[in-house]
Amino acid sequence: MKDAIMLATLQRLGVVPSFSRPSVNDDNPYSEALFRTLKYTPAYPAKPFASLEQAILNHRSAVYEAAKQAKPERWKNRSVRNWKPVEEV
Repeated sequence: MKDAIMLATLQRLGVVPSFSRPSVNDDNPYSEALFRTLKYTPAYPAKPFASLEQAILNHRSAVYEAAKQAKPERWKNRSVRNWKPVEEV
């Protein structure tokens, strides 16, 4: 879909095509500055995980299995994704 057609479709449906505040064209620098400030606060962990295995990957598999058990109709015949890290590409 071309930009002009997409914009016209959004307007016809009553959708506002921007997430920026009205008449403000510099929202992004303020968001980026906030993220930088948060990253450099003393409370931000220097090294949150000792290794990739300790990170979210192991936990993610369990979360997906629990979701599959809770709502099997959403999964149909699909298996849970293999979250093991790829060693060689």
